[in-house]
Amino acid sequence: MIISITDEGFGIPERNHKKVFDRFVQLDTGIRKRHKGHGLGLSITKALIEMLDGTVTLTGAEGKGCVFTASIAELGTDRAVDVTSGNGNEFIFEGGTRF
Repeated sequence: MIISITDEGFGIPERNHKKVFDRFVQLDTGIRKRHKGHGLGLSITKALIEMLDGTVTLTGAEGKGCVFTASIAELGTDRAVDVTSGNGNEFIFEGGTRF
């Protein structure tokens, strides 16, 4: 399954393409930032897609909008996927702070 989402917004400079998938990262900061939020949406999306052995990519350039593409392979019937968590959200935030 492949899902692509395209926007025609401000775009993201190529040097920040990997950075936007980090937790609590927002490129627009300070008291005059244009967007609300905490910088978690893309990191959670990436973690969930990767948990299903998929990938999320970002293409685009500053001033030209972005394309986010999520790709998930078809699961065979002989393969089990464990997405449960016994203690909070560690399956989403593995290796980092646990909430």
